[in-house]
Amino acid sequence: MVTISKIYKLVLSGIFMKRQLYDLTDPAMFMFVDKVGKVLKEEEIPHNVVGGLAVQTYMLDMFSKKYNCTISDLVKNPDFRVQDYIRSTDDIDLALGIAGDDATKINRITRFLPKLDFEDIDPNEEAIIVLKLLRKGAYRSTFLVFNDGVTSDENIISMNISRGQEGDLYKLSHIWYNAFLDGSQTISLQYNNTHSTSVQVPKLEHLLSNKIAASRPKDIMDCSNLSDLLKDMEVKLDFNEMAKVLMPIYHDNFQHFLSNNYDGVSLESLTY
Repeated sequence: MVTISKIYKLVLSGIFMKRQLYDLTDPAMFMFVDKVGKVLKEEEIPHNVVGGLAVQTYMLDMFSKKYNCTISDLVKNPDFRVQDYIRSTDDIDLALGIAGDDATKINRITRFLPKLDFEDIDPNEEAIIVLKLLRKGAYRSTFLVFNDGVTSDENIISMNISRGQEGDLYKLSHIWYNAFLDGSQTISLQYNNTHSTSVQVPKLEHLLSNKIAASRPKDIMDCSNLSDLLKDMEVKLDFNEMAKVLMPIYHDNFQHFLSNNYDGVSLESLTY
């Protein structure tokens, strides 16, 4: 029998079985992101949801508009396969804007983490979802997911927390950290007719620039999927803004992105 204490020991040992199980079409992840946003608003902590979940947020918003339906209806659409467009993850990545020295930042983070626990009926009214803080950390925390009281060592969502330290922006200069927070966008997602949430994310140009700088396989996939949808929805990007973030250090990565996704845009024509 799997118990919380056994799972906790596995987490501490680093040998627990994590799988990339979740995306924002999953009730547990949707509810968790909603809870995170509400707690951080109550705590008056500026923030962005970044990384893969930010990409999911933009894509689900646009797909909902394209098909004129809620996320729940989108999942039921026989002409739409979520897995063809949305890359699942077991992480929620947060960038926080907390003032003060590092000790103050750590204190505020460790104080709000227990407030993220919740128990509620899922938006489809099919199960009771419970999330419990399993491991509390100022940089990385883990939460255990229960579905109608059932869990396992695979049902874990990790939270990666950036607090404005040098190196928090993977591959990018730290000078952009506050700029990305200042440019934050609020995206509203409607799960169904009774449940919705608002997600704080970096603006598109900043999100893509971060992905382009990293250019790991998952980042390249996210850039490609997001760019295809942006073009389909006729959403225009400010390539000059992206050049400001990326040039000249990531010239090759940016050129590769443009060649594969926006071959009509010349890097030489951009101002930065």
